[in-house]
Amino acid sequence: MNNAAIRHLRILLLAVPLILIIGAKQTQAQWGDVPPEPVWGDYDDGHVWHDASWWATNHQDWLRQHHPEWWGDFDDARVWRPAWWWWQNRPAWSRAHHPEWWGDYYQNTWYPAVWWCQNYPSWVRLHHPEWWGDYYQNNWYPAGWWWTLQRQTALDEHPEWWGDSYEGVWYPAGWWWQFQPDWMSTNYPEWWGEPYEGVWYPAGWWWQNRPEWCRMHHPEWWGDFDDNHHWRLAGWWWAHNPDWVKQYHPLWWGDFDDHRVWHSDQWWMERDGAWARQHHPEWVGDYDQQHRWRDVNWWAQMQPAVARARHPEWAQQMEQSLEHQHEESQIALARRQSQQVQELDRSRLEQQQVAAQKHNEQLQALERENNELLRSLEVERAKSANNEPIGSSDWEQVERAHTAQMQELENSHNAQLERFEQERAQQEQAAARNQILQQRELARQHAAQVGALERQHRDEMHAFQGFHGGIAAPHPGMGAGHGGGHAGSGHR
Repeated sequence: MNNAAIRHLRILLLAVPLILIIGAKQTQAQWGDVPPEPVWGDYDDGHVWHDASWWATNHQDWLRQHHPEWWGDFDDARVWRPAWWWWQNRPAWSRAHHPEWWGDYYQNTWYPAVWWCQNYPSWVRLHHPEWWGDYYQNNWYPAGWWWTLQRQTALDEHPEWWGDSYEGVWYPAGWWWQFQPDWMSTNYPEWWGEPYEGVWYPAGWWWQNRPEWCRMHHPEWWGDFDDNHHWRLAGWWWAHNPDWVKQYHPLWWGDFDDHRVWHSDQWWMERDGAWARQHHPEWVGDYDQQHRWRDVNWWAQMQPAVARARHPEWAQQMEQSLEHQHEESQIALARRQSQQVQELDRSRLEQQQVAAQKHNEQLQALERENNELLRSLEVERAKSANNEPIGSSDWEQVERAHTAQMQELENSHNAQLERFEQERAQQEQAAARNQILQQRELARQHAAQVGALERQHRDEMHAFQGFHGGIAAPHPGMGAGHGGGHAGSGHR
């Protein structure tokens, strides 16, 4: 990428507004009316419907096998309660015992991830990339359901849904970090993530909410967002769109094993270094203090001084790597910002659609109520008029009373409709104000992210070029690093 293209990209970055980056603390959505909470239950062999509590009490093994998405537990009285009951009544207990129950608060009421994904999917993609799941026959199911009932699909399409089974139940990486951290770090070091305020979040959440922190502390967490704003691992990208990786992330070095599973250069060097050096001599690197193999791109960004002291022959390759990584970060940031802006628009449209549907339902209910009152008045009028001769003073009094009642009902109904529409207008105005506030915050957050990226790159280049003053000559025969991950070159 030439200097003109880089300048153009930086202008583009500054021009594209960034979606509001939400912190780790759960944000409480406050828009529109509340859709109904999910109803969990199923039919038995006699075609009798039972709710989730009945199944958990009488057929717990069946429930685990067929409906792992029905989150809940038994209270002290051995009554099974759904996840939203626990989060509403025992939030501390829920957080401590069931971090795998994903959900958030809507108007101070907790709803599970399935409710959010069915009603506000764009909001979920923006605020909760750590809620792993996907749609099956138009219904959203969490990762545990997929691993239990559609395991091969989960393996093929979502390798980033990290987790494992414990006593017959699949739990995500966050649960393992909370209850079995040593086991997790020993057996699954590739489950990238870190805790934030006592809650573990995967790499996708960090790249969405703290991209500067990721670039600074964990540039080896390779992945990017797809067109639907789902974060995907580098291996998924190499398997599904290798040309895209070669264009946008050529420094994601790695290759496929005999089972067509992609692994990073670090994985290969630590498990079969002889094969890796034979098939991928371009994977230049060394071991860090924890005896973990790191490629030259990692060293250039994280410990350039140590690398220059150990490997002065890497100098030119490291400088080129820093420039290339910076360009990658610029492009990825621009893509992510564009996607997030689109998600913000879609989220607003979803809110409007839900509010409009609820508005129409309430309006129809008001009309039905008014029609019922009109019919009641007509019945009363008919009863009273039948007892009086037509044209008599008593009959005229009944007619005048009926007319007054009808006028009063019409005035009341019109006033009710006016209040109803005023409330609706106030809600729309509040939503519009909130949208403006978000857009303003987006611009501020965007400028901060672009500034942080540029400062980080400037500091990296100063630190690198300032070590022993300048760039050493390249080692004979060592060229600049280039991407690995070629399909078909797998382990032999």
